[in-house]
Amino acid sequence: MKKSIVRIVREHFKRDDPSIRGLTKDHRDNFYSKLYEFLVKTMRETVKQLVERKRNELHANIFIPKEQNELEKEHFIEKTLGESTIQRYKRLSGE
Repeated sequence: MKKSIVRIVREHFKRDDPSIRGLTKDHRDNFYSKLYEFLVKTMRETVKQLVERKRNELHANIFIPKEQNELEKEHFIEKTLGESTIQRYKRLSGE
């Protein structure tokens, strides 16, 4: 990752010096802040572009209602165990 960041710094900020040792602490902090801002902005733009391209593959509504989740869970349990919810509750109360 360090090599990628160094390459980005050289390309975007036009800095060819092997290190930033010549900068004072204030200048260095300012430089790191600008670098961080640029990397975060670029990352967000890339994710946004990816989502736009894959819009049809991604579900717009990832969350399902709680009631639907409970019904699906109960249906899965019934299918797996081969007994209805009431039969399961009776069996569990007897155990």
